[in-house]
Amino acid sequence: MNEGKSQTWFYYASTVADDLGVDYVGKIDLDTMLYLDKFFGFKEIHLPPAPYNNHILVGQLVDKDMWNINLYGKRFPGMFWPKEKLVLDHLQPPYHMYAQGGCYIMSTDLVKGLVRVANTVPKENYFEQHEDHDVSTLAFISTVMKEDPNYAATMSLKQMTTLSLFWKHPLKRDHIRWNRIWTNEFRRMGKIVNNIASKAS
Repeated sequence: MNEGKSQTWFYYASTVADDLGVDYVGKIDLDTMLYLDKFFGFKEIHLPPAPYNNHILVGQLVDKDMWNINLYGKRFPGMFWPKEKLVLDHLQPPYHMYAQGGCYIMSTDLVKGLVRVANTVPKENYFEQHEDHDVSTLAFISTVMKEDPNYAATMSLKQMTTLSLFWKHPLKRDHIRWNRIWTNEFRRMGKIVNNIASKAS
């Protein structure tokens, strides 16, 4: 998980996105279940196609400053995480959000930006060995470096809450609820497909 698998996936996606006409690239964990009807409903409203798919990050966002609470029991307002000082210095107040790894989606410009950053920015400026953090940070850096083609100093962060999620995570096989949840979802989707088919006929 933390040895470059996701970065490799996004690198591959960046090489085929233009040829295939891909507007967004996503990543989900193996133990994440998508609610396909909710996903397509979300996509219609919140994921505009090219050329309007710029600087968009979708996911359950985490404020990295909360790491301080876990480590030290309190926040440190105004203090930077040293590894990211290079790119966060100009932001007031300083912050850094990243999308949790269970499921997140990025517009292709961010995907290409993170690949450029991975090849040009010293690793110590983004590398925490937490896959979701590192990938979001690579994309974020591409928007705040003036020499990067992706520069805009902003990102459109689409925060998913527990009420709007189109996925469920984690659903590991060793959890007692795993089979029940998947069985119920197959039945639910089956009813939706049958309803659509009956209306079409």
